[in-house]
Amino acid sequence: MGSHMALHIQTLGHWSVQRDGQEVHFSSQSARDLLFYLLSYPEGRSKEEILETLWKLPPESSSYNRFRVTVHRLRTALSAADSLLEHHGRYHLSPEVLSSSDVYSFYDGLEQGLSGTDAFLRRAGLDHAIQAYRGDYLPGFNTEWALEAREEHRSGYVRARLERAGLNCDSLMCEAAIEDLTLAAETDPFLGEHHQQELFACLSMVRGKAAATEQYHRYARVLQTQLGESPPEETQQLMRGIRAGVPGEGHQIGSDTPCPLKRDGSKTPALELFSGDLSVLHAELERREMLLRLTEGLLGLRDPVEIVHHTFSHLGRQLGAKTVLLFELEVGRLRPGHAWGEGTNNLEQQPDILRLFTSGTAFHEALIQRNEAYYTHALDLLEGMGWGEGVGEMALEPVRSAGGQTWVLCVVRPSTVLGWQAEEKVLLHRAARSVVASATRGVSARA
Repeated sequence: MGSHMALHIQTLGHWSVQRDGQEVHFSSQSARDLLFYLLSYPEGRSKEEILETLWKLPPESSSYNRFRVTVHRLRTALSAADSLLEHHGRYHLSPEVLSSSDVYSFYDGLEQGLSGTDAFLRRAGLDHAIQAYRGDYLPGFNTEWALEAREEHRSGYVRARLERAGLNCDSLMCEAAIEDLTLAAETDPFLGEHHQQELFACLSMVRGKAAATEQYHRYARVLQTQLGESPPEETQQLMRGIRAGVPGEGHQIGSDTPCPLKRDGSKTPALELFSGDLSVLHAELERREMLLRLTEGLLGLRDPVEIVHHTFSHLGRQLGAKTVLLFELEVGRLRPGHAWGEGTNNLEQQPDILRLFTSGTAFHEALIQRNEAYYTHALDLLEGMGWGEGVGEMALEPVRSAGGQTWVLCVVRPSTVLGWQAEEKVLLHRAARSVVASATRGVSARA
């Protein structure tokens, strides 16, 4: 797909297709519907499935002709012949088109929010997903395929709200946790009885029994109107206790851990929560401070090359690095401006080091397996390339860009710096994602 094209597809809350800030003109509704249909099935669909689902047409010559015309119109509207691809009889949108959609952005954040053990990174992903979800998928489309996709995306949004409610609860951000739980319940009134009970208990502890009772009445009305049922006895018993002035037996959202709020709604002192050990809190504060300094430095920068250079300089200072490099594996190249520190002036004249970092599959497998022998070989090569004595530990952070390329951020530290702290790994991960996004934009701008 042409790198000059800035495509943006909006489907959540409202739908629009824009290129370079201008609305894309579709010469037929069929072409527009084909785009949204394939966006709902990123794995692709056969020609026969498309004919049957979209237009209720049988597999015959006249139908195939309409299909060819529609495909041509869609490619023309998107100004790219490779925007719609065919592979083994299945038609699908190109990775560039898929990654330009808000649905792609939503699931990218949701995946980060649901994976890993680092609460800071998970929260960042969930924030991104929730911000991307601006409402139901393709409002106004009432076909079966659109309704199925709408329900799937809505479930993902509810999951994001519930997961973030748990993180907010862990951080004693009670009001934020209540807001996430409330919006999850509004989006899916039948999301689960235990979630409803958690919401009632939280409301009674934080805002009092009146707020919990009001929320309970809303829930009861929905059950009665849509299902003709009343809340389960366990939930009714919980609410009888709340009305009697006994706050709900609070637990942290999503777990059996007792709520750290006291019966009167006051918070347990911080030292009690950490049992006198503030190491976890200290590590989290240090991590956030490192990221804040990087973010402040990036404010006001617009040029992708400047963003990459500033990020590299920041990493060098914060991590005590000798050298910082960014390699694009599939292309097999180190682009100008994607290197910082010692020994980077003559990298293009060092074929051995370039082969080391751009050997495609073998290198990627080494990253995944964390092959120590391969790392040792890499360090030997770095020292042999005139990068000075005392080359120490090296960190390699692979990142897959929105366009599907694999990039690797490499940070080399002197032998006097041993080990990688948790907050340093977080900084490395966040910087890698940011710098790859900027580098990709820079490549597109220069193409």
